[in-house]
Amino acid sequence: MLEAEYEIGNRGNNSEQLVFNVEGGDFEGGTMLLDTALSNSFQSDYLTQEFELGYQYSNEKVRLQTEIEYQDAKLDNNQEFPQQFNLKRSFTAVLPSVRFEYKFTPNTNIQLDFDTRTSEPQVRQLQPVIDNTNPLQLRTGSPDLDQSYSKEFRLRFRSQNPDTDKSWFLFTRSQFVNNFISNSTFIAEEPTEIQDGIILERGSQINRPVNLDGYFDIRSWLSYGMPLDFMKSKLNLNAGASITRRPGQVNDLIGFNNSQRINGGFSINSSISDQIDFNIWSRSTFNTVENTLNPNLNDNFFQQRFRVNFNWIIWKGIIYRLDLNHQINSGLSEGFDNNFSLVNMSLGKKNLQKSTRRSEYHGL
Repeated sequence: MLEAEYEIGNRGNNSEQLVFNVEGGDFEGGTMLLDTALSNSFQSDYLTQEFELGYQYSNEKVRLQTEIEYQDAKLDNNQEFPQQFNLKRSFTAVLPSVRFEYKFTPNTNIQLDFDTRTSEPQVRQLQPVIDNTNPLQLRTGSPDLDQSYSKEFRLRFRSQNPDTDKSWFLFTRSQFVNNFISNSTFIAEEPTEIQDGIILERGSQINRPVNLDGYFDIRSWLSYGMPLDFMKSKLNLNAGASITRRPGQVNDLIGFNNSQRINGGFSINSSISDQIDFNIWSRSTFNTVENTLNPNLNDNFFQQRFRVNFNWIIWKGIIYRLDLNHQINSGLSEGFDNNFSLVNMSLGKKNLQKSTRRSEYHGL
């Protein structure tokens, strides 16, 4: 089956920042004067026109959907104050997408997806006005920003055997972005005038958005479930990994912040009888962070969480509940690198009348 689609849309954004100085420092009776160096009135319109062709095919085992989209986008930035300024940008992009699913059996299938998309800069990222809320870390926008272009791949695999109650699930996703909107930092080595009347002192910095290539994010997750018949429970094992590379710029030097994460865990869910049920859950995570421009920001840390929930109807509506939480932290900053356990217990009695009421006693 073939299909064609046309879509038009417009997103408008307005931003106004007005900063006033009080003459003579008299906040009660002094005259308020507009600070034109720190004030700005800005409007941005993003008009998109999209034409799409698609094709679909399906049978008992295969489902295929593919689309290709041509996008024409126009970005119109208008600064009305303190000086009139207009910047118009035009972008064109071809955005293909594919979705494929194959069924091996009624209970086992695999899905493959490929998507592309664009993202326009936000109005505050385009607004060329100085934000000196923090005098040591000033911020401003850049009206020359381009839209970013991202490609994303996804894979899902599911399998479940109803006879043995065993199941597999695999998911992986990868994203690659061109013209990623990142951050550029300039750190002053001496007092520097960055705009009329605005001085960046030595050691202070100004941050502005910038387009950089090289961003990617890859994640995967694997899960396996099986019954534990001897204790009338279900065991689930899981593991995952991720790696992210984020570009940045400091004083015209381009570097990357690389982070990796590996995690694994398990859970046991049980309903042994009408009187007893419990859940046991645990997850461990190891993280590494590397900054290619500033090795002092490199870090490694580990976190492990363990939880137990236990419920027991002892006798004639008397209920005992236990909630145990334990957490291990290693490699975090001082004050956060703590290990702790929390235990909550309760004993209650159900009174069945016209409504169900419960009184509980809590202890540690």
